[in-house]
Amino acid sequence: MKKVISLLLSVIMIFSLVSTGVSAAESQGLTITVANDLHYNLEYGSSTDDKYAGADYSHVPSNGQLWIESILIVEEFFEKFKQSDSEILLLPGDLADRGRPEEHEALTAELKALEAAGKRVYVVPGNHDYYKKVTPEQFADYYRDFGYGEAIATDKSSASYVVDLDSEYRLLAIDSCLPGKGESGIDKERKAWIEEQAKQAQADGKKVIAMMHHNLLNHFFFGEILHPGGFVDSEIGLPELFAQYNIKYAFTAHTHSQDIKAYTGKNGVTVYDVLTSSLNLYPLPYRTVTLGEEVKIKTEYITEVDMSSKQGIISDNCYELAVKDFRAYALECTRYGLTVTFDSYLEPAKIKSLLKLDEEKDAELCAIIDKLIPRFTELVDTPMYVKYSEGGESLEKYAEAIRLTFPETDIKSFRELAIFLYQQYVEGDENFGIFSTEYILATASVATIMNLLLAEVSAEDYANLLNYLTDYFNINSLSDFTAFAGDAISRLKGIDIFVSALGNTVLLHFSTDELPADNDVTLPGYTAPAENDAELSFFERIIKFFTDLFDYILRIFGLGQ
Repeated sequence: MKKVISLLLSVIMIFSLVSTGVSAAESQGLTITVANDLHYNLEYGSSTDDKYAGADYSHVPSNGQLWIESILIVEEFFEKFKQSDSEILLLPGDLADRGRPEEHEALTAELKALEAAGKRVYVVPGNHDYYKKVTPEQFADYYRDFGYGEAIATDKSSASYVVDLDSEYRLLAIDSCLPGKGESGIDKERKAWIEEQAKQAQADGKKVIAMMHHNLLNHFFFGEILHPGGFVDSEIGLPELFAQYNIKYAFTAHTHSQDIKAYTGKNGVTVYDVLTSSLNLYPLPYRTVTLGEEVKIKTEYITEVDMSSKQGIISDNCYELAVKDFRAYALECTRYGLTVTFDSYLEPAKIKSLLKLDEEKDAELCAIIDKLIPRFTELVDTPMYVKYSEGGESLEKYAEAIRLTFPETDIKSFRELAIFLYQQYVEGDENFGIFSTEYILATASVATIMNLLLAEVSAEDYANLLNYLTDYFNINSLSDFTAFAGDAISRLKGIDIFVSALGNTVLLHFSTDELPADNDVTLPGYTAPAENDAELSFFERIIKFFTDLFDYILRIFGLGQ
């Protein structure tokens, strides 16, 4: 068996080397840059008073974005783009933070300077651009020099348009918004316009790339909860339409995460939704994409800005850190923002809203939530280890009582662990496999907290809550938790089953990246549909299957790149 595996891995390595050799000889093709969610904000950018005095990070909003520094970051990014080899800049929405006319006007002035330097810029609106009742027609007028003025086709009912990037590539710029609202607005009529343009591009022999603000695919395990309306409604069938017409790449924004997700259509064509996080949110990313026989995606970052104009506006501690290491400062802002967000969820009313509980119809479950959440709030801030505890209380001590051992880390609380795992997820290329220290600590601490929470509730409440959560989150568990609602030992076994199922579905999703990689990756180019995966030879498909499987297994066990 070992010889078979060794032979298989050798074949895979040979094919990988051959593939690498071929790609090196290929032409570079068209290079574009993608930056998302600029949230250009004149009000915060020009503030000179002491409205942000107080705690060091009290000036940071709950999403962790760098509002005060947004203009500085955008200006630094534009300078980097001017000096790059990239020919084209794509900005998929949320250009302005509040959608104010003065924000759009100030930003277009900056964009005109880019075009004066020989660059081309193309935009589409995001939901923030439509705040303050800006209409699609007004948005198109603001940005006439940045896509709309050279459009070869426009959608009369939205700010969508089509433009040729060169003789080979065509950009399908899709307005995915409902003006004045946050959720995706792609309906059957807008889909019909998209299909019309896809057909025309196919007739013209063009390779189409798409950009839009909302995600083409759902990038989160329970995205409907975390980002309601953040991705195109699956019932519309837009990913399948993209596959049908060989629109292999969509560049999207909105959900502030670094992630690339793939969808393979019925015809075997794989479509990639390349989601890029906000430029003014840690890790301050933007992407450089080279289109050719292969599509090469590289993530770059803003590493410094001139903070001199912000001295006295933010705290001295923040200013010193921002000057010394701007990305470290951005990370602290994000952690603070996530902490505020985390706190906002630790309210019974918020939990009941997320779980879609009705106070009358679900009175029993609502009563359980009202009882447990205050205690849960205490536990998430209980020291993780005895070494961090002044009074002796710690999750580690409780875990010992139920024969669980915590691996040694520097994490001080469950709150800190949850924020850390989520932050790693949105940065992309997360790789904490099932045997990693972080994953083991997560499952052990969840089991400990749940055991403490449910120790004093009735058998009926215990069973009702676990069964409801299992159904709600679609956790794959065959157990009816009523059977484990008896003595302490039975309950502990029930919690173990629940947490194991929870770990396999939720925790693993947030700790181990799905293929392909999220930040730096080389993906297939725009081959004709007949040359895609569905038409690979049997041997080529076998090689591809085992290559992908081997890579995925390495990631699951925390050994991948």
